[in-house]
Amino acid sequence: MPHRHRARRGPALLLAVPLAVPFVLSVAACDDDEPATLDPVVALETYTPVQDELVAALDGEAAWESDDDAHLSGEAGTCTLVLPRATSAQHLASSGADLAEVAAALDPVLDEHGFSALGDAEAVDGGAVEAVATDDAGAVVTVSAEQTSALRLTVPVTPDACDGEGTSPVPTS
Repeated sequence: MPHRHRARRGPALLLAVPLAVPFVLSVAACDDDEPATLDPVVALETYTPVQDELVAALDGEAAWESDDDAHLSGEAGTCTLVLPRATSAQHLASSGADLAEVAAALDPVLDEHGFSALGDAEAVDGGAVEAVATDDAGAVVTVSAEQTSALRLTVPVTPDACDGEGTSPVPTS
C-alpha cells in the first residue's frame, strides 16, 4: 500500500510545480522598495475615508474645510492622486515647532489605516512646520502649520492615469 500512495503523489506534485512557478515568479518580481501603484478610482475610494477620519480627529474649536477637488498630478513619469487639502484657521503647532498634540490625535487613526506614526515636526520654507506619515502603498499624509493649518494626503497611482505633466481630473470609473 505505501507504494501506491507515493505513486499518486508523484504526478500530483508534477502538476502542482508548473502551476506554482508563475506565482512564485510574480511574487519574486515584486520590489519591496517600490510601492505598488493603485488605480486612481480605487485610491480615491480607499483614501478619502482615511482623510475624513484624520480631519475628524483634529476637529477642535475651529472648523476644517476642503479647498479643492481631488485631482491627478503628473510629473517625471509618475502620477499622484492629490486629495482635497483640508485647511483650518486654528494653528496646530502649540508651542513653536511642536506638533506633539497633533500626533497624539492622529497616530491612532494613522495606525488603524496602516500608516506610520506622524514624524517629528520639521521647519520648512516660510516659517511653517510640517510632519509626515506614510503607508506601504506610498501614500503620504502631511500636516503643516504656519498661520493656518493644513492636512494633505497624496497617493501614487498608475503612471498611465495622468495625461502627461500637470494636473488632470480623477476618472469617474
